[in-house]
Amino acid sequence: MWNNLRAVRLILHKVIRTELLKGLEPWPPLFERDEAVGQIKVSEKIIRTTSADICASAPQVTGQLPFPDLPTTKPNMNTLCADVFDSQDPKFKLHPQGTFFNPFRPSGLHNLIWPLYAIGETSLCPRELREWVIYQLSFVALTIGTRQAVVLANDLKERQNLGSVWEVEENSDIFVKLR
Repeated sequence: MWNNLRAVRLILHKVIRTELLKGLEPWPPLFERDEAVGQIKVSEKIIRTTSADICASAPQVTGQLPFPDLPTTKPNMNTLCADVFDSQDPKFKLHPQGTFFNPFRPSGLHNLIWPLYAIGETSLCPRELREWVIYQLSFVALTIGTRQAVVLANDLKERQNLGSVWEVEENSDIFVKLR
C-alpha cells in the first residue's frame, strides 16, 4: 500500500510544479521567481525519487523476486541485512515475472496499477520508463484480467504515439528558462 501513498505524493508535486509554472507565465509573475524556481526543482526531485521508489517495488510485486522469509534468529541492533540474507543467493536475482507467485496468496498486482500509471503520465517520465510502465501494466492486465490496466496502458501508448502534451510542456519557454 506504500505505492498508493507514493502515487499521491507524486501527483501532489506534479500539481505544485504545474501551478508554479503557470504562475510564472503572466507579467508580473504571481510568485517570486527565485522561490518558485526553487520549489519547482524540489518538486521535480520528489517526482523522480518517488517514481524510482515505485519502480523498485515492482519486481517483488510482479513475482520476479521472492518476498523474504522471516529470519530464523532474532535480529538485534548490530545485525546487518547481509547477516540475515545472502545477496548472492540465486533467488535474489531477477527472474521472469510471476516466478515467485504463491498460488495460495493474492498477488497484490492490482496495487501496482494506479501508481504505475501515475509515473507514466507525468511529463518528467522518460520515454523508456514510460514504455516499461506500459509493459508492466500489460503484464498486470494479462495476469489478473483487469480491464483497468489495459485501458491505462493504452492511454499511455496513445499519448506517447501522438507526441503528446509531454513534449509540448517540456519545450515550453518557461520550462526551458528554468533549466
